[in-house]
Amino acid sequence: TVVWHGAPGVTPWAGTHEGPEAVLAFFALVASHLEILEVRERHRITEGARVAVQAEGRWRARATGREVQAAMCNVFTLEGPKVARFEVHPDTAAFRDALG
Repeated sequence: TVVWHGAPGVTPWAGTHEGPEAVLAFFALVASHLEILEVRERHRITEGARVAVQAEGRWRARATGREVQAAMCNVFTLEGPKVARFEVHPDTAAFRDALG
């Protein structure tokens, strides 16, 4: 499951994406709108099967050419060696502005 937190309609990929096909579609949708320029991990906190990663990065919106510089917190829930849930808590306003 991938969960992108943010108001519906702010980014085309906001919401909950469940199941392998939906998760692949989520990443394809993001890639169709954004080019990753740089992502850096700032901090990591691990508690049991959950890992929170504070990161910041830069992306380029494919439709507008505008760059996004934003911080986010990604929370991973593990089941054994696999990621069972991936939550993204982004600066949605920065992505909205870049997407136009």
